[in-house]
Amino acid sequence: MFHLGRKRTKEEALERLMDVPDVPGLKGKVGAINRAARLGAAGLIMLDPFNRLADDFITIPMPMIAIPAHESHLLSRSPSMQIYIRAGETIVPTGGNVQDFEQGVAETQALEAVSVAPVAKKRKPTKYQRVYKKHFKAQENRPDYKKKDGTWKKGGFKRCVKAAHAKAKKELK
Repeated sequence: MFHLGRKRTKEEALERLMDVPDVPGLKGKVGAINRAARLGAAGLIMLDPFNRLADDFITIPMPMIAIPAHESHLLSRSPSMQIYIRAGETIVPTGGNVQDFEQGVAETQALEAVSVAPVAKKRKPTKYQRVYKKHFKAQENRPDYKKKDGTWKKGGFKRCVKAAHAKAKKELK
């Protein structure tokens, strides 16, 4: 027998929501939308209209194999029983080898403690790259380089790139 782990309380859910860091660099309307989304999520947690956060245990009556929901269409026929397990829920064994379970929990906690490397900032394109992009966009649909159906002619892409580079160099001189 297995139990699906205890669901979060409202306090735990709000605490977890506050632990999610803001996306760096969000300013203006996008930053306001991010803050509004967080406020809306906090409101839904407080309302909890379907009592989804209540302490609740579900006992699985037989041994089961869990597969990702997006792969359920790969089954050759419908299963006799289905249980939806949300991402983040924990399945806790109630019998069997408890030492293995405790070791798994310890390993999971150790992995969570490791800090995640910060995401590298995307570099700003150079002036040359911006000018080249403008000339390439202007030239790419010319009949010299593309067919009527929109596919590139033989050698068309290479010639278009070369012409865009030439115009960009000429403009920046």
